[in-house]
Amino acid sequence: MASTPFDICVLTAANEGQARGYAIQLDWRRQDHSATAFRIFADPDGKRIGSGGSTFLVLHALYAEFGESLYDKRVLILHSGGDSRRLPAYSAIGKIFMPLPTEEHRTLFDVMLANHAQLPNPVGGQVIVASGDVLLNFDPSFIDFSPVGITGVAFPEEAAQAVHFGVYVPAEVRTGFVPLANVLQKPSLTELRDQDGVELQRIWIDTGILHLAPDAVRAFLACERLIAAAQQGAINYNLYHEIVYAVHGKMDIPDAGCLRKVSLFVNCLPYCGFYHVGRSLELLQNFYTLTHAAAHYHFSNSTRSNAAALPELKSIWVYNSVFTARRLSATKPCLIEGCLIENDVRLEGQNILTNIPAGSPAIHLRAGICLTVLPLIDGDWVAVLYGINDPFKGADATFLNAPLASFLAARGISAEETGLAKGETDIWTARLFPRSSSVRRAIEIALTLQGEGDLAAWRQAERSSMQEILLDVDQHRLLEQHAGLERHYQFITLGDQLARREFSFSSLQALLRTDEDRQRAREQIESYMSKSSCAANDIARLQFWLAQLCSDHAPQAERYYDLAFSSIRRAVAGGLRAEAGPSLNFGIRSDEVVWTMLPARLDFAGGWTDTPPICLERGGCVLNASVTLNGQYPIQVIGKILPNDFVIGVNSIDLGRRTTIKSAAELATHSDPTDWLSLPKAAFYAAGVAPGADLQQMLKKMGGGIDLTLFSALPAGSGLGTSSILGAGLIATLSRLLGKNISRDELYARTSNLEQLMTTGGGWQDQIGGVAGGVKLIATKAGHDQTPTIAWTSLTTPDAEIRDSFLLYYTGIRRMAKNLLRHVVGRYLQRDAEALAALEQLAALAAEMKDDLDHRRLEAFGRKIRLAWTLNKTLDAGQTTDAIEAMLARIDDYMHGAKLLGAGGGGFLFICAKDGQAAQAIRDELTGHPPNDRARFFDFDIDAGGMKMCVL
Repeated sequence: MASTPFDICVLTAANEGQARGYAIQLDWRRQDHSATAFRIFADPDGKRIGSGGSTFLVLHALYAEFGESLYDKRVLILHSGGDSRRLPAYSAIGKIFMPLPTEEHRTLFDVMLANHAQLPNPVGGQVIVASGDVLLNFDPSFIDFSPVGITGVAFPEEAAQAVHFGVYVPAEVRTGFVPLANVLQKPSLTELRDQDGVELQRIWIDTGILHLAPDAVRAFLACERLIAAAQQGAINYNLYHEIVYAVHGKMDIPDAGCLRKVSLFVNCLPYCGFYHVGRSLELLQNFYTLTHAAAHYHFSNSTRSNAAALPELKSIWVYNSVFTARRLSATKPCLIEGCLIENDVRLEGQNILTNIPAGSPAIHLRAGICLTVLPLIDGDWVAVLYGINDPFKGADATFLNAPLASFLAARGISAEETGLAKGETDIWTARLFPRSSSVRRAIEIALTLQGEGDLAAWRQAERSSMQEILLDVDQHRLLEQHAGLERHYQFITLGDQLARREFSFSSLQALLRTDEDRQRAREQIESYMSKSSCAANDIARLQFWLAQLCSDHAPQAERYYDLAFSSIRRAVAGGLRAEAGPSLNFGIRSDEVVWTMLPARLDFAGGWTDTPPICLERGGCVLNASVTLNGQYPIQVIGKILPNDFVIGVNSIDLGRRTTIKSAAELATHSDPTDWLSLPKAAFYAAGVAPGADLQQMLKKMGGGIDLTLFSALPAGSGLGTSSILGAGLIATLSRLLGKNISRDELYARTSNLEQLMTTGGGWQDQIGGVAGGVKLIATKAGHDQTPTIAWTSLTTPDAEIRDSFLLYYTGIRRMAKNLLRHVVGRYLQRDAEALAALEQLAALAAEMKDDLDHRRLEAFGRKIRLAWTLNKTLDAGQTTDAIEAMLARIDDYMHGAKLLGAGGGGFLFICAKDGQAAQAIRDELTGHPPNDRARFFDFDIDAGGMKMCVL
């Protein structure tokens, strides 16, 4: 389901201390939700004003900040201001930030924000209010909000459940929103039947979601007395009870007249999973019950923990925890979360253990006893021991599952020792929980409360109440504690993480805080690479990471960079089919020549997806065209025999150079792409014509030397695929010279290997672009076998409209792609999220643009050319220059899009003009004001046949 981010997301807090904690939690998330403005509002002076009072307080504050524009904004208010008294394990961070047992680290808030972003987004603004302690799962396509008034959302449930929830009584039951006949709060069955709230033994439970249309927001903002009372902390109204009752005319409160003007509706869902984060025992039971919500969100035991490897813990729920201790014992049901267990643990059942940090002692919890440990602002630690049934609220509050008075009497503790007046039973303010600068000491003292032993240490210790603790929790330390635990887990499972190709270098970097961390990471990576099952492209990824980790030691880093690209070369070579190379016998007469002619390549979209190891792991998808320039084939190779002259001669017509190669050692020096001879030398090896130790001996067996003449009418680094296409021509010519008609698929693979031998490391699109001919979509699947599937467009010769609109301009700027390749492939090897997204989009664009050409949607094609250029610059900003951008700006009004061709942002610019008249304007502008004296326009024609070879 599509989602729309909120303009504003508001959390309500019980007090300023909780608000500070929420702010820290949100700071960790802002980069993931940059489109959303987060706000936090605490109840005034810690006075509880209820979800109703908070709603008025929030709306008034938002209107003061945003004014009338508030009515056009998409706003989410999550009421999360409870003290979580019934769930002490998460009182410090609030239920809304309780971590969930999911593969990726997610809290209740993260899931709720994603869920509510899928709710309908009507024109004209909205305010959605929801409860922060309920995890829902429903199909948002069944929700339709009324454009006026308030719309609640309900789901069906058996009537017996009514006493626990708010209940809606719809005027009728059908799809979409309907008028509300009545609303009830936790009604008995008798009240339900009296109010016609039961239909076929079914009732409609309130989900806690309320949608306020703009008119409802205006009505709420008109309630001046309610707003003033909320600001003063003088009211405590429940939104779903007093406020909704007042809107429905069932309760008389201040400003009820304003509220009664608002219409009430309800949207009845066919189903909704309801996971309530309530009491401690309820939370524990939920983990042991297969709920729809747990299944929907993929709750998993032992996630982000090494507990799965410990048979002693197989019957209990564990997540976000690391165990280094050897002696563990636990009886279900139990929950361990957010713990680093370094010492013995014994749990007797119905236990919850949370937030146990490093340095903690052995822990033994009796049945029904729970423990959480919290860092305080002054540097101390406090250990909170409590019972699984302790609600920490109400007159019947218990401590360690016994009435407080009974517990105190049994242990010989006076009320005054806990800071309570005689006879007082408010456990929330009782100073029961020991604090110490030593976490070990704090826990040891707390554990004495569950036994019958001496309480002397407890009596002497400084202690705090839960009310004081929540105001003193150091939220920064608590988050760092959990982040440190996550790092610890990531380190002990780093081998498993490295096996996941989606694991990124940035994720690894996040673990590394010290030199010791970096050394530890290097050792684990080296150990993982030593496994025989590690593929060459995976080794390349990890060697590149090692280079990054050694950035402070340049020689060692450079060695790892070289090893990484060497591993990529091995991966490409591994994809060559085991076909026999050419025989070492000439296949032509001594006076014949092999003449190969090839077109140039124009790449439109998908470039880089064809580059190893990207294509090996994800497959590639590229749209390109084979073209002749000014009516000529710009790339040509001629091969002939040198009878009785046992050398290799290489001539370059365009460079005016000739060289004679006499030894195998000379031929083997082909790794410098700036040397014009590297390409023809590497072509011998890529073609399978390897001389071994003695070149002349091989040539004597063949009966003569080999003479190659190369010609390229295009400058190196032009961006038209010259190097790879010329390489393909060389391999094809050598193969034919030796009597083998090489298949095109084998030619593509061998040319890819040639690029690796030269260390330029390009992909397969250039050689396919020149050899295959035509305008085509080229795709490969992941794997070493990169045999392409080619789909040609219906465009074989340009029609008048295309001929008038498409321009090819040589800018005179030349670039080589090698360093660029290290940068872009390096980003891929690092699993850089931005680079991965750009590559995925480029591949998708290629397929879309073929369809645009097939249907002659030239404007759409041109716009996507512009997008492809933008994505190329995303991969590497160095693909362009200020001069190029200035030149493009001069012609921007006349074009749909343009891009420099080739991986390196080469010298040729492909332009999609808006029409023939605009094309002429572009010609006039760039011809009249060229960037240099080499710049000029080229005429081009689609070459449907591709490579042509003949023997003369």
